[in-house]
Amino acid sequence: MLVESRPPVTAPATPPDPVQDATVWLQWLDDDGLTWRDSPVRSRVDERGGFAGVLRLRPDELPKLDAAGVMSARLAGERAGAQLVSSTFPLPLGRVADALPIFAWDEFL
Repeated sequence: MLVESRPPVTAPATPPDPVQDATVWLQWLDDDGLTWRDSPVRSRVDERGGFAGVLRLRPDELPKLDAAGVMSARLAGERAGAQLVSSTFPLPLGRVADALPIFAWDEFL
């Protein structure tokens, strides 16, 4: 889910405003440890802020893995001509990941 901003913990149980009119995709950290690679699959955020992030590596693409075999990923997004990225999160290689946390557009870099 992609929302405009994360509500404060002390806020009443009001749902956050979903981001509208954005395209998102996953990025992964290359084996060189410096280069972020884009997934070619793009997803449009729906009216509730929902999206699907798909990352499929070609056999010649090697991500940087930690000792547990987990790669570093981040969510990239574009809206109204601005491209931003989330902070880095772990993503298991070779299997479907659990649902990702809520992302807040105002926390993207």
